[in-house]
Amino acid sequence: MAQCISCDINMSFERAAGDCDGEKTQPCLPDNFDGNWITCNYPGGGPATSDIQPGQYGFTEAPTDGSSYMSFWASGGSGTAEANGERTALELCSPLEAGTQYCFTLDYVRPAGGFNAPSILLIEGGMSACNAGEILFQSAETSTPAPGTWGTWTFCFTPAQNWTHLRFRAVDGPSGGFGGYLGIDNWVSTDGNFPPSSGSNITLQTSGDQSICEGEQVNLNVVPSGGITPYTYAWTPTTGLSDPNISNPVAQPNQTTTYTVNVTDSAGCSQSKAITITVNPVPVVMVAPDSTCAGSCVSLSATGATTYTWSPVTGLSDPNSANPQACPTSTTTYTVSGVTGNGCQHDTTVTVKIFDAPVADAGPDVSYCAGDSAQLNGSGSGGTSPYTYIWSPSQGLSDPNIANPFSTTNQNTTLYLTVTDAKGCMGVDSVLVTVQPGPCSISAFLSASPSQLCPGECTDLTAAPSGGTSPYTFQWNQGISPAAGPHNVCPNTTTSYSVTITDANGDTASASIQVTVFSAPASTTTSTNSNCGQNNGSVTVTASGQAPYMYLWSPGAYTTATVSGLSAGNYYVTVNDGNGCTTNDTATVGNIGGPTSCFDADTTAGCSPLDVQFSNCSNGAVTYEWDFGDNSASTSGTPTHQFSAAGCYDITLVCTSANGCTDTLTRDCFIEVYPDPQAQFQTSPEVVNIFNPEVSFTDFSAGAVQWLWYFGDRDTSGIQNPTHVYADTGSYTVMLTIANSYGCVDTALGVVYIEDIPTFYVPDAFSPNGDGVNDLFFPLGNVMDVSRLELLVFDRWGNLIFEGNDWTGWDGRVEGSTEIVQEDVYVWVVRAWTWKGEQIREMGKVTVVH
Repeated sequence: MAQCISCDINMSFERAAGDCDGEKTQPCLPDNFDGNWITCNYPGGGPATSDIQPGQYGFTEAPTDGSSYMSFWASGGSGTAEANGERTALELCSPLEAGTQYCFTLDYVRPAGGFNAPSILLIEGGMSACNAGEILFQSAETSTPAPGTWGTWTFCFTPAQNWTHLRFRAVDGPSGGFGGYLGIDNWVSTDGNFPPSSGSNITLQTSGDQSICEGEQVNLNVVPSGGITPYTYAWTPTTGLSDPNISNPVAQPNQTTTYTVNVTDSAGCSQSKAITITVNPVPVVMVAPDSTCAGSCVSLSATGATTYTWSPVTGLSDPNSANPQACPTSTTTYTVSGVTGNGCQHDTTVTVKIFDAPVADAGPDVSYCAGDSAQLNGSGSGGTSPYTYIWSPSQGLSDPNIANPFSTTNQNTTLYLTVTDAKGCMGVDSVLVTVQPGPCSISAFLSASPSQLCPGECTDLTAAPSGGTSPYTFQWNQGISPAAGPHNVCPNTTTSYSVTITDANGDTASASIQVTVFSAPASTTTSTNSNCGQNNGSVTVTASGQAPYMYLWSPGAYTTATVSGLSAGNYYVTVNDGNGCTTNDTATVGNIGGPTSCFDADTTAGCSPLDVQFSNCSNGAVTYEWDFGDNSASTSGTPTHQFSAAGCYDITLVCTSANGCTDTLTRDCFIEVYPDPQAQFQTSPEVVNIFNPEVSFTDFSAGAVQWLWYFGDRDTSGIQNPTHVYADTGSYTVMLTIANSYGCVDTALGVVYIEDIPTFYVPDAFSPNGDGVNDLFFPLGNVMDVSRLELLVFDRWGNLIFEGNDWTGWDGRVEGSTEIVQEDVYVWVVRAWTWKGEQIREMGKVTVVH
């Protein structure tokens, strides 16, 4: 049994002998209606008259689909007896499904001529080619429409068994008669489904419902079985799909989506199945950044997920907690991965900044007699300024919230200084205050001259006792020798100095002082050079430090930050800031001279058009003006120019510097453009035929010294005036390329036509018997005008029996008749034209053989 390859839902009963071949040659019924047609003999022994065309058996109307249709002879008496009517069977590719309803429409017609008694069509199911076990459809009598007019039957049937064959049979209707032909055509489904009203036998296996996280992809997959391959696929909706028309598209929906796939086999049967892709949201993990001072901890807090994992674990109290304590020793960036209950993950980072703590300095220990006072010398450094100060305990202090309060306590006390910076970080230091029992007879005084310094300067420290009993001894900090002074010291930074004086009685007194060292001012200079030796240069100094600033330039004794109208040379400036500190700087004003013009080119000679790339080797220029000697110019630094005419060209370049100075360079006859040759030729003759295909070529070029011919048939020649013989008909494009003494080339094109020789002949016999071989009589010719022909055919008595105006030919019938002429010899007259319009007139005889 043959296997049907493809089906067309509007296929008619048009057919050719043989198996189901996948082309439109037989009724392709849905699903298992495809197969082989088998002709069953008429009960009286005659053949069935299937596969007819208009003009046979009285049928003149066109088929409703295709170019032919099935025909049955209804005879043998009225009724549906087995002995009545012609029969043709359809062997199915696979059986009908018992109990399944099939609904169709079928076009029918009776011929307008010949026998046309009413008929009835029977469609029967059976298990062999020409026998029937069940009548599946019996039409009404074809009393309408009128003969020669198509009608339509609409019907359904439900087979009782899985029949393997369908048999078609026409019988006389109840009104009787001697019988006649019945034609049927265009069997199609009434509901557009295949199989109609039967349900698909396709089964689908899918990848099933799946869950993904937002932003992920997933492969959908459907595997069909059953039906007739190949299958087509249609997924809906198409949103988020890589390709909705394949079996396994990639899906990336942004929300939960149910995709439905509809699979259709080649017979039109279809089946659908749905897959739901659940899109779970990705958590948005939120972590607020935090900061703390060195040695302290912060509490981190992550939200938006179910479980959390922190990294790195350094300094964390619990890396799997939503709220761990972070105690890093330096600024650290932590990453937290949050995962929801459905496995979706989101990562985020948080940076814990660690601020350096300030350094507190409570100053040197102090000592004084009861009833006296001493100034504390506290300070802060490091961290982030400004600082706040707190002394404790605060009893006996003039102000516990400044760096240098006075202490008047009457007992020995350890004081603590807490320095807090702008970030809230703190440093702590302590100082011992010693109170000697009074009354004291000695006091200590300490002076610095001066007490404020610029970097690199020095001061004299001098200690002086008051009261007490000499001799005195002096004990200094900062490594100063034990003497009253003056001691010359040169601190690099602000420094506190202290001294303790002891008299002959052992009484002591202390004093301290702070020497402030200012930051040195800084300066930068910029200069503008003078142009072409003029006094138009300038210098500017920019200072930083403690304003206001004073300036002194030399030479010239200028006192402003910017000085103009300067000639070339070096200039020196001293900047004095508001603290009295100075810095020195230097600026140089250069002398900008004029530019120097210079240029070259990548080529200086060649054939036209000649493209030249100019290179620029000029110095000190900012603008350029080129004159190419052919009334064209350019302002580009490195221009490209095309010289189109032959000649010798002077090139000029004018360069201008930023200060307006110019320089001009002209190079005479720098570019030379050679003249081009002019290619031209003639062919003789221009049109030749294949019997004399020789063509002569004559060169009419100007300035040529070399020639190269391409004849269009892969042959060439290097002589000036060649002759060439072509081997085949057609049109050939000939190209001549020439060169002159400079190597410049030019090309000319032409076309040569090699024509064929017209031929014409007419057969002397043909057999119009409908066997598909030599059924038509017509002339044959070469290079003929196929749009015009006159063909006349006469019988032996001189009667014109056929007249044709095209190349279709004579089918052996007298014009206006359906009958083939008798075997005989007939006279023909033909008039034809070649494609060039030349007329050919021939007359002869032809023999008709049945």
